[in-house]
Amino acid sequence: MKLNWYPGHMAKAFREIKENLKYIDLILYLLDSRIPQSSRNLELENLFKNKKVFYILTKTDLADPLITEKWIKYFKKQNKQVIPFNVFQNNSIKKLKSDINKIQNPPEIKILILGIPNIGKSTLINQITGLKKTKTGKLAGVTKNKQWISFNDFKFLDTPGIFFPKITNEASAWHLAATGAVKIENLPLEEITLLLINFLASKNIIAKIENFTAEKTALYIIKRFQDGKYGRISLEEPNV
Repeated sequence: MKLNWYPGHMAKAFREIKENLKYIDLILYLLDSRIPQSSRNLELENLFKNKKVFYILTKTDLADPLITEKWIKYFKKQNKQVIPFNVFQNNSIKKLKSDINKIQNPPEIKILILGIPNIGKSTLINQITGLKKTKTGKLAGVTKNKQWISFNDFKFLDTPGIFFPKITNEASAWHLAATGAVKIENLPLEEITLLLINFLASKNIIAKIENFTAEKTALYIIKRFQDGKYGRISLEEPNV
């Protein structure tokens, strides 16, 4: 299975990121805790290799905590500053704010938020600021234009989720699909669902199949996985 989904607004966003990098003091680079490797974009990382970067592991409430700890150690070994983040825990928000405040750049810190679609960029900004200035949603591609959001001494640049022009690695393709990084209508539903069911079975988790049509059954299983109904599950572990 391959994925080829790169809407025009993503290509535009990539160009705008390159143009705005010179103004940026800090990059919050969001990775899905369930699929940290597949949610990385090495082309993006090459752009900001000389910038201050926090690697933010989002959706930790949905990921296996033991595997998340392995990822934290993995990134730290690569000298990356990594922060696990759970939008439902105030401690996560306080820790991130504290780390950002350590960056001295008066009068304000300009922060770029990056990540794949549906990774939680807008939600992160809303949680930090306590405001709802950015649209959020469970569907990929909610944010389609860049927007600057000012709050106290912070100035955030929220960008559309940046995907990859083509994904040929089968594991990465279905991992991204199953976690909701791609719009559902772009997916080979039955193929992805079968891969997900087999993965769950390898963890001794049985995906209950309702008396639906094949398409509705596939949507049902994928949504239950995305909502954490099968438990806290990580699809990827680091190669250490």
